[in-house]
Amino acid sequence: MRVNIQVLILYFIMTSTAFAQSNWSALLPAQFPTNASGQIHGISRISQMKFHPTNPNKMYAVSARGGLFISTNGGTNWSVTPGTDFMPYARLASVCVDFTNDQILYLGTGDHNYYYSGSGVWKSTNGGNTFSPSGLENKLVVEMIMDPTDHNTIVAVTNTGIYKTINAGSTWTLKTASRPFDDLKLKENTGTRTMFAATTDSAFFRSTDFGDTWTQINNGIVLPSGVTNGNGVRIGLTPADSNVVYLSMVANGGMVYKSTDGGTSFTAKKTTSAPYISYYTNSSASSGQGDYNHGLGVDRTDPNVIWYVAHCVWKSTDGGVNWTQQTVWYNVLHTDMHQMIQNPYNSSQLYNLNDGGVWLSTDGGTLWTPKSDGIYGYEIYHGNCSPTNRDIVSIGTQDNGELYANAAGWYTNRGGDWSSQCSFDYRANSSMVYYHNSNKRRLVNGSSVSYGLPAAITVLQDIAFNRTNPDLAFVGDTLVVRTTNLSATTPTWTQIASLNKKIMAMHSSYSDPNRLYIITSDAMIYVSTDALSAVPTFSSYTLPNATNNAAYITSIKNSPNTLYITCNTKVYRSTDNGATWVNITLNLPSVNHSRILADEYFSSNELVFIASNNTVYYKLASNPSWTIFNTNLPSRTNVVDLSIYNVNTPSAVLRVATYGRGIWETSIAGPRGLVSNFIANNSYPCIGGTVQYSDLSSGYPTSWTWSFPGGTPSTSTSANPTVTYNTSGTYNVTLTVSDGVTSNTLTKTNYINTKGINLSLSETFEGATFPPTNWSEFDDANDGVKWQLNSSASGFGNGIQCVYFNNWSQNATGRKDEIRMPRFNGESYNSITLTFDVAYWSYTNQSEQDTLQVLVSTDCGATFTQVYSKGGATLSTVAGNSTSAFTPTSTQWRTDTVNLNSYIGQSIILAFRNVARFGNNLYLDNISVNATVTANAGINKSICNGNSTTIGVAGTSGVNYSWTPATGLSSATISNPIASPTSTQQYILTATHPLSGIFGKDTVNVIVNPFLTYITNSAIPSSLCKNITVNIPFTVACAYTAGNIFTAQLSDAAGSFASPVVIGTLTGSGSGTISGLIPSSAVTGTGYRMRIVTSSPVTTGNNNGSNISITNCTFTYNVKVFIQGYYIGSGTMRAAVNPGLYPTLCDSVKIELHNAVAPYSLVDYNQGTINTNGTGQFLLPTTAIGQSFYLVVKHRNTLETWSANPVNITSGGTYDFSTSANKAYESNQVLVGPGVYAIYSGDISNGTTGGTADGQISTSDYNELQNTLGQFLSSYDYHDLTGDFQIESMDYSLMENNINLNLVVKKP
Repeated sequence: MRVNIQVLILYFIMTSTAFAQSNWSALLPAQFPTNASGQIHGISRISQMKFHPTNPNKMYAVSARGGLFISTNGGTNWSVTPGTDFMPYARLASVCVDFTNDQILYLGTGDHNYYYSGSGVWKSTNGGNTFSPSGLENKLVVEMIMDPTDHNTIVAVTNTGIYKTINAGSTWTLKTASRPFDDLKLKENTGTRTMFAATTDSAFFRSTDFGDTWTQINNGIVLPSGVTNGNGVRIGLTPADSNVVYLSMVANGGMVYKSTDGGTSFTAKKTTSAPYISYYTNSSASSGQGDYNHGLGVDRTDPNVIWYVAHCVWKSTDGGVNWTQQTVWYNVLHTDMHQMIQNPYNSSQLYNLNDGGVWLSTDGGTLWTPKSDGIYGYEIYHGNCSPTNRDIVSIGTQDNGELYANAAGWYTNRGGDWSSQCSFDYRANSSMVYYHNSNKRRLVNGSSVSYGLPAAITVLQDIAFNRTNPDLAFVGDTLVVRTTNLSATTPTWTQIASLNKKIMAMHSSYSDPNRLYIITSDAMIYVSTDALSAVPTFSSYTLPNATNNAAYITSIKNSPNTLYITCNTKVYRSTDNGATWVNITLNLPSVNHSRILADEYFSSNELVFIASNNTVYYKLASNPSWTIFNTNLPSRTNVVDLSIYNVNTPSAVLRVATYGRGIWETSIAGPRGLVSNFIANNSYPCIGGTVQYSDLSSGYPTSWTWSFPGGTPSTSTSANPTVTYNTSGTYNVTLTVSDGVTSNTLTKTNYINTKGINLSLSETFEGATFPPTNWSEFDDANDGVKWQLNSSASGFGNGIQCVYFNNWSQNATGRKDEIRMPRFNGESYNSITLTFDVAYWSYTNQSEQDTLQVLVSTDCGATFTQVYSKGGATLSTVAGNSTSAFTPTSTQWRTDTVNLNSYIGQSIILAFRNVARFGNNLYLDNISVNATVTANAGINKSICNGNSTTIGVAGTSGVNYSWTPATGLSSATISNPIASPTSTQQYILTATHPLSGIFGKDTVNVIVNPFLTYITNSAIPSSLCKNITVNIPFTVACAYTAGNIFTAQLSDAAGSFASPVVIGTLTGSGSGTISGLIPSSAVTGTGYRMRIVTSSPVTTGNNNGSNISITNCTFTYNVKVFIQGYYIGSGTMRAAVNPGLYPTLCDSVKIELHNAVAPYSLVDYNQGTINTNGTGQFLLPTTAIGQSFYLVVKHRNTLETWSANPVNITSGGTYDFSTSANKAYESNQVLVGPGVYAIYSGDISNGTTGGTADGQISTSDYNELQNTLGQFLSSYDYHDLTGDFQIESMDYSLMENNINLNLVVKKP
């Protein structure tokens, strides 16, 4: 009833536990691993292989832990029968195929190699898709044979005897005593009923009625002295002679017995120890592994040829007497062999079934080839995946050593058993694996090196890394040590705790690297919140359950105080950083849990995963129980490890390591919830190219709505549509997914770019995959001789890998092999530059000089143009020539640069071509394509306030422009906006490539000039006279509005413009000169200033900047007047002063200025002289300029004479009395010659005082003259009316005449 109870329990679990859809799949199950170690490699432990009864291409292989695998192409590929993945029992031993219907399979359970009991026989009626228990239970079923005449009859040998069914397995009958049987064979002839069976302790039985009755045969089966047990027996038969029966045993170095009479008697062929055919080596000092490694094969065409297999292949061609060793245990063929069998359809094919899989020899057993592709049955002790590199996984297995996987497949690093726990650090794209059983780490494809742990760490229990600080790590056994330079060649470690007890688990918080958690075997947890301090402190708390068997811990990223732990069979949650705990085991089975992990990126939901036995569960904080997460995950094998590649996208995967079915993985998108996501197989198609989209949405969408602007079709409802892009451009893609209840939309902007990848590009070749993502390679001869990764050298920088072409040992002369960069978009850049590190040492033979070329394609790879070529000594980075294979040191590299500016604006593919001449190794590293975008803000500008100017220059198409600040700009997003700042402003222009983000910056200053006028100070005299005109030149910073009036103002004598005086104006808009008049009213002073004000706009300029003196000044005014008595004719008068000294000087005259209006008061005067021609110059005050005055002439002996009218006085002006009588007031002049008039002579007395005129010529004047006459004066005297220096009759005569005229002063 044991099976029925298991089924009932399974049914109960399924009906009481929620299930969530996962989609587990095997990780790279298709191919046999590549051997990267010295020891032979393998994939799965195969206990038995059988051939189809009638189909020569169909074969069946039983993997003890992996399941039943079937090949339909002669062993080239294998596929697991799905039903074996979901059987409740873990181990398998044998298979039997119904010869009438190969959909009916019988599967014997248990483990023959370990002789471990099983659950009897299970049956499939659908070719292995499902299995159900038959009537034989609780047995190790070593072998089953079907009756060739009745497919319902089967005989099975088990660990408790021989059983037979006659009803296709419904019921079974025990046909022998209960004892452990080891082998079963049917005699090799048609129609036979004879069977042979053997027990583990060397008993041999024979049946002639197809297993109904059995007879023990002892004849000849005599063990040598000292050997009491054969320790395992195999039976060998051959159709070449059906009476030949071989028995092989393990004891005594391997023994062989032979019967030639159909198994009724035997002869010992090898019972001596040597050769030691059951040992590792042919030496008494060696040993074997008992019946675990044991198989016997007999040639189907020669009954004397037999093979004994254990650790090596031994062959006898004389029926077992003499032996030849064909293989060694560590090479050519995997050790731990279980079966040796020839193909019944092709006797040249010899198969060996061992712990490494299925192996084939076609030369009789010397050379072997694995034929195990698809037998995915790694028995993993421990396994882990890189948390930052989706492709990298490391496992340690039983029998098949340590392996790692990358995107290309599985690789074996070492053979044998490898049970060390392993971990990966958090460095970017980490492939660095750490082994817990040693102080060693390695890049998965590198060599193991120490990571410098202190000697005090003797039994490493756990390592804790931290994503936020990849250089941080903690290691513990009973001590805890810390490093903060994990990436160093040899990290330095500091002890931070000594707990003196076994550490079961450690965890560095996802949210805070200062938080460290340690669980010890005595149910204690130690918590530090200052783990990075020099001396961290720890708080300890007792856990609620034992931890001596298994314990794990994880944290919640966005809730630092929330923790989850497993303690043996229990699960707990804490929300106070470990101080208290709540049991959340809930519906989980009562087993020691394998691992617990939290999702770092969706931590708001507290998404936690746990592995328990053969089941994975998850739980959200809001869920009342754990949800089974097992869809497609094999349940027959135990989960030994749980790990996660965690990113904030649907590409995050959860991985389990199983004991028997390798590594399995599933997306965790479902538990995360419905989130739209997708990927394209090529985001940079050529024009006319197709793109295959794949839905990566998390959750479980049931419908898809796609939008493809620029694509054909433009929409789709397929989950994974194919779209063609026929037009150059950059396009968005939108996907909306729905699960029938909710929907979610994702738009990837500029996701499709037919122009290529955006710059910049950089490749350091540090990844495990080659060619790198989006790169390609061109193998000129398709001969596999091409560029490859190299981990022995690296270019400049801190890398450890490069790419190289092996010209040294690969003679590819004439070949032109290339690696090609992804196509990139060269549009809208100002420069594009390629740089790369190269290393080469030319070979001494000058005819064997390789060449490196760089090629450019602008037509999607259809054609290429060479832009760089160096070879031989020109290419060489080391002086001289080499005579050996070149591996560069760090100093034997050169960085070369290629200008690609001529390809700007195009889509570009760059190819690096090795032109081989069988010379030396060529290395490349650090390949970069960089571009620049130039911002040109233009020259600095100067404008007037309120005006505008254009800044920048015409832009480059496809570049985004941004100005800061945007104040005063017509647009802040074009290359050449109009700027209208109100004050001086510096603008910064940023030019950005919209796709790549490459940018450039430039600045421009716009100087804003105010509307001010500036007097040209140097042109203004420092001293000015009143009432004179002064030119006031000025400049303007800005052009004023048409019709503007510039007004010159004068300050007061103290320089104040509180009450300015306008001295001149000018209408205009630009610089000019104002003619200003200094007012006569100005007070004499030295502190005057000038300024100019404007009307449109209204502005006030600065003053002239220096003081101006204003004084009373004089100017010359010309007066022409003749004196009656002095006139001698021809426009001439006598020189009346001193003819000898001043022959042209007539006499002195006084000129007066009188107001033009009553009372005609005197304003100013000047005493001057007139010449004999009547002209005279007189100094008048400048205040008179521009004004009108009566001009009055006074002379010592003439009648005062006024101008006829007020005279407008101008500087340098002239008033001529002589030209007309009416030039004098009321024509008060006398004609003295043709057209010549003179003022009257004779007013020399006022009647009282001589020499004082009274304004009339009268008797008083006569009397005054008469008095003087008697004195006989002859000198300069006012009595001398004729100016001849004599007072005589002529003076009397003139006086008399004028008296008679009654002359008086005429004036207004």
